[in-house]
Amino acid sequence: MNLFIFTLSLCILFIYSCNATYFAVFLTGDTTNLLKNKFFRPHPQSSPFFGNTAHIYSEHSTIEFNPKSDFVKQLTEHYGHIQKLAVLAYAEDEHAQTVLVRYIGNDDIHLSDNEYPHITISVSNMKPYTPVYSNDLWKRLVDDGIIKVQKDNNDKPQAIALKDQTDEWQGRLSSAGKYEETQAYVRIMNQTTELNGIVYAKYLLKNMFFRPHPQSSAFFGNTAHIYCEHSTIEFNPKRGPIEEIRKYYGYTQKLAVLAYAEDEHAQTILVRGIGHSGIHASYNKYPHITISISNVKPYTPVYSNDLWKRLVHDGIVKVHKSKNGKPRSVTIKNRTDEWQGKLSSYGQYEETEARVETIDERIELNGIVCVDNLWRNGRCHTAK
Repeated sequence: MNLFIFTLSLCILFIYSCNATYFAVFLTGDTTNLLKNKFFRPHPQSSPFFGNTAHIYSEHSTIEFNPKSDFVKQLTEHYGHIQKLAVLAYAEDEHAQTVLVRYIGNDDIHLSDNEYPHITISVSNMKPYTPVYSNDLWKRLVDDGIIKVQKDNNDKPQAIALKDQTDEWQGRLSSAGKYEETQAYVRIMNQTTELNGIVYAKYLLKNMFFRPHPQSSAFFGNTAHIYCEHSTIEFNPKRGPIEEIRKYYGYTQKLAVLAYAEDEHAQTILVRGIGHSGIHASYNKYPHITISISNVKPYTPVYSNDLWKRLVHDGIVKVHKSKNGKPRSVTIKNRTDEWQGKLSSYGQYEETEARVETIDERIELNGIVCVDNLWRNGRCHTAK
């Protein structure tokens, strides 16, 4: 019998490779450098952020984050288009820097899904101040009455005014939900600054989670073993399960990301199937997607499942299960959002430095149910 792997290939049918994506206006190199030189500065009031150049972005303005499959074709028609952006205002607080932008010209371009189209200049990336916060900072400024945004016919910012009709404001923003009170600054850009960008897509999982592992020489910089492409339903299944699942070939399945984990050998995300209750649930105890792996024995792809077992075994992670026995939610010991430390040795696996964090932002991935020998060129070629 041939070796079959039933997978939820994490792709939208016609996007290059099997991966969820985000669409954006990606700035040219000259434009990115202009933004960094004009706006970026270290944040002395936020020690985790001070001097942290790893989270300087200044590179794109998101159009849509992980779009649904029925909308992707419309977006791909704009690949390679040049798009101009005008900078309306600049804002910063102790955690992030961002510019509010307006799309100009090119009327056929799909407008940003964000309420406040922007470019993230930099962000501390310390929870809850992840990249999405650069949109929320504009919301906070509006909610506190610091700025007033005039919108166009598409309900997107066209112009901006500060209270008292001044050009800049500095003061304290009140706490808002999970965000603490903060010192903030905003400035209207009176001189027109136009930015040039190109419309295309980037892979969501690789950009969100992958990073080289400096502690593992076999892994460091090894791009051959970056996966981000599938979540296994069953490995080498028997005849019965094959017939049971065959009717679902080509079906779209959604996965929600529950948590992320890494150690010196692998990176993996724990996922939960959502919707479409008829789909065959994964046979893995911890349904997951392998982001990357060293692939040096014994750390082969199966280890991305075993890493979750280790975290549970050591009492670091508690997995709450649904009626079908699969993960529904995750909590970390001491009810924190993140843990970092040593995992004890486990079977053939040595002691390792590890990290795990819960994903509090709703990230949904679209996938196609297929068997590996029928998956070609981003499609499930169902047998006739």
